[in-house]
Amino acid sequence: PQLLTEFFKSLMHQTLEEFRQELRQSIKTAVETGTPSEHMALSLDLTADDLREFQLVANIGAANAAESLSKILSKRIDLSIPEVTIMPVEQIPKHIGDIDSVYMGVMMPVLGDTRGTVLFIFKEMIGFEIIDDLYGMKMTQEHVLTEDGESALQELTNIVGSAVVNVIAEKTGLVIRSGLPTIVHDGGES
Repeated sequence: PQLLTEFFKSLMHQTLEEFRQELRQSIKTAVETGTPSEHMALSLDLTADDLREFQLVANIGAANAAESLSKILSKRIDLSIPEVTIMPVEQIPKHIGDIDSVYMGVMMPVLGDTRGTVLFIFKEMIGFEIIDDLYGMKMTQEHVLTEDGESALQELTNIVGSAVVNVIAEKTGLVIRSGLPTIVHDGGES
């Protein structure tokens, strides 16, 4: 029995040491190769085909949203989603461009079987132009984001974001819904 116990202890130590070595090598390989986005996709078990499929679904949602906006505004609206990517939150400012510019953002939570956020980001002047277009008149002469302007951007996000979320729910069978959009302007939350 004593010899058997020592044998199992030795085998267990050897197995643990092999596991440690394998883990160290896996971490070293992961750190030396690939980008954070690739590591995130791997950990989420997402392939390039999955991302292309998601982009297709998102484009269907954008087409549905464009049709709804066209009816509401009585003019042709074209929307597209040019890129679907996975990235750490910290990389978003670098990805959108000039981080020293003032931006308007609208965040809409996705709730239910899965969670996420639909994020619309506009350079400040583009945001004011969109508000003017939505109201059909110059609403933002002083370039101050009013309650009406916030409401317009929130409704735009609601229409477009909900259209995309609804198509994702339909295609995946997930029970998900859009939450209430929140405005962020120049670092101050509304």
